[in-house]
Formats: sequence, structure tokens, C-alpha cells
Amino acid sequence: MVRPREFDKDLALKAAMRLFWRKGYHTTSLEDLCEAMNISRSSFYATYTDKRTLFNSCMDLYFGIFNSRLPVVAELENPMEVLQERYLKVMSDDMPNVFYGCLLVNTVLEMADVDEELRHSAQLKWKHLVEDHSKAVFLKAGFAPDQAHAFSKYFDTVISGITVADRRHVPCSELRAIINQTFDFFKLAVSAKNHPATA
Repeated sequence: MVRPREFDKDLALKAAMRLFWRKGYHTTSLEDLCEAMNISRSSFYATYTDKRTLFNSCMDLYFGIFNSRLPVVAELENPMEVLQERYLKVMSDDMPNVFYGCLLVNTVLEMADVDEELRHSAQLKWKHLVEDHSKAVFLKAGFAPDQAHAFSKYFDTVISGITVADRRHVPCSELRAIINQTFDFFKLAVSAKNHPATA
């Protein structure tokens, strides 16, 4: 019996993640994956079992990469400024994922009314990265829980829209402007909270 050849599993998984990120789940074939990962069919099946299992591993990898880059809110002195700079950096002109959008948002859209399990998995990961983290930032900035919750929902909607706009090839300069406008709104709220109007 011929044994599948050895390969670098980390590099192969990253290659598969980038391919799914660019093409989506359904339009990525097994042949596409084997070519991108530089592996044979036998190695693919022996290691990953099937495309769905591999895709879940790719979503886990994607989530892990971006989760590791989230600033630790408890350690932030200027949480709003740090969050703003993080998202401006994500939309910088030299990022390799320009026009890919977000793998998680892409998956939520692709799997809506098609595959509830994959949609839900992607949605939970996205919620942690954006809504839950931004809510912690707003709480750290001193907002009341109800306002922090409302702002996190607003921020989630803005960033979700930006990822879709990225797929539409909207220039990064325009997306950065939206991010800056969004944080201008948040900073006005902070100012109003700290300096309430007097009668």
C-alpha cells in the first residue's frame, strides 16, 4: 500500500484558508485545494477526511490569527484610539487580503439559508472578534452597559458592511474614511458623556 507523502500541514492549511477566503466554500473544488496545498488526493483524504472538515479547520485558523491580534482591553489606557488604529491598519493599502473581504462574513453570506451549521459557526466567531470585543472596549471607555451594547451592535454593522464593500473593490482610502467617521461619532459620545450640557 502506498503511503501518502509527507507535507507541511501548517503551510497547506494556510494555503487552503486563503483559497476559501478568495473563492468561497462552494466554488472551491477538491482539485483547487490539492493544487493550492500542493498535495495529492490521498494525502488530502488521509489528513482532512473531507472538504467540510478542512473548511472548519480553516475558519478556526482564520479566527485564531485575528483573535491573537486583538488588543487586551484591560491593558488599554486609550481603548477607543487603539481600536480605531487596529481597524485602520487592517484596511491599509499594503495588506495582502485586499478585495477578499472577511472569510467569516463571506461564509455567513454564502451559507445563509443553505447550511445553518457553517453559517452559525462563522457568525459566532465574527461576533467574538467584532461585537464582543468592541463592547468590552466601550465599557473600558466608561460607557454604561446598555450604551456599550448598542454601540457594539452599531460597530458590528459598520465593519460587516466594510468587509462587503472590500469585496466590491471599494478603495481602501474610502473604507478608512468610514472607519474614521465612525470613531468621530463614538468620540463625540465620549465627550458628551464626560462633559454633559448644562441648562
